[in-house]
Amino acid sequence: IWAFLMAVCLPRLSKERLALLIGFFLTIAVAWLIAFSAMDHDWRRVYAGSDTRADELLAGALFAVVYGIPDVAYRIEKYRKLLSIMALVAFSSILSVAFIAPPAESDHFVFTQLFVVVATLVIIVNLISSPTSLLSQLLSLRALVYVGTISYGIYLWHDVLNWIVCQYVATPWIQMAVTIGGGVAFAVVSYRYFERPALAIKNKLRTRPRLGMTASCASKAS
Repeated sequence: IWAFLMAVCLPRLSKERLALLIGFFLTIAVAWLIAFSAMDHDWRRVYAGSDTRADELLAGALFAVVYGIPDVAYRIEKYRKLLSIMALVAFSSILSVAFIAPPAESDHFVFTQLFVVVATLVIIVNLISSPTSLLSQLLSLRALVYVGTISYGIYLWHDVLNWIVCQYVATPWIQMAVTIGGGVAFAVVSYRYFERPALAIKNKLRTRPRLGMTASCASKAS
């Protein structure tokens, strides 16, 4: 659906109108998320539903479009210092959410989810507008860059491990330790033996010249 809408809207709308359209759908998505979470108390449905996670995609799309509007990037860069402070606060807040956020079963969980979206957006704005900021330097540390490299594997494995661990372990801190440690360990292995070889194949296919293009270049050269 999103690919179809992008193909239809991008060539026909100015960036300003596209931003307004995305902002409209973002408002609807947030309103639906809040309303649906009040009606349906199954947090798994709210957390994993494609219709209840559209706000994240739309928020990122809105920033991408707005940042491309003339003079907007310049205006944002005027507030680099403020953005740097806000980004550090946002980053600290996201780290804190893992420990002080209400349980997923809580009625307030949806607002925590929205807060994380906003905080993440603040961080992205800061990193793009000020690549030399303190947070950018922190996230450029080799260890954190590697965690970012295997982050998708951590995302995939941690939920499976958490479900398994919770069946046999009742102590929360042990559950968290095993889930985090096991998720990282499995992600390292899967990246080394599955993701990296797959990416290497993709890069070879991407860089391999097409036969038609090669023949065309040869004819032009001759």
